[in-house]
Amino acid sequence: CTRRGIPVVMSVYDFRLTCPTHNHYHAGQVCTSCLGGRELQCVRQNCRGSRAESLAFAARNMVARWFDLFSNHVSVYVTPTPFTANWLTAHAGVPADRTAVVPCVIDIPADVVDPAEGRYFAFGRFVEEKGVEVVLEAAHRTGLPLWLAGDAPSYKHHTTGGQIRFVQTRSREELATFYRGARCFVMPSIWFETFGIVVAESMSHGVPVLASRIGAL
Repeated sequence: CTRRGIPVVMSVYDFRLTCPTHNHYHAGQVCTSCLGGRELQCVRQNCRGSRAESLAFAARNMVARWFDLFSNHVSVYVTPTPFTANWLTAHAGVPADRTAVVPCVIDIPADVVDPAEGRYFAFGRFVEEKGVEVVLEAAHRTGLPLWLAGDAPSYKHHTTGGQIRFVQTRSREELATFYRGARCFVMPSIWFETFGIVVAESMSHGVPVLASRIGAL
């Protein structure tokens, strides 16, 4: 494409350009050890749980950086939020005029709900860096009702006491019902979110969000 003068647009929804494992998260906390050309930290920390795999991931990023494979061939980097665009400029050497912010598109429902009538606090996505353990611990401490959308058998040992409920949403309609039954959506992420679609989806239904002050959130 470069030889033929064809512009290349790259969508950037994670941190693959500055983190071999894409999320700047390791051992339960934010990790920026690989910034500044220190990809071998991925091997030292064994970020993939396999030395060989960690080495392969680190090598991929090192080769891309050494030969400017992205900077020489990408015309515009599209990011979902200003936070992500600013991150690329600050840490990946991407000129600001080669970034474009295009937020994720969220369907707006015909009406909104009254969250004061919500019956529970809502959470979605069973990923460690999204703060699932944080929200479960908070529910245990407070005794407040917490509903989690998704299928996560490994977390079902937390359901003792009846206040924590796991819900499977099999369609967009069921997901909308899940949002609309909540008093508040909780997003206790412990990594640099690049957007947070569930946050925007919750707000589209008129449901307020309690989120970590981190990343794009």
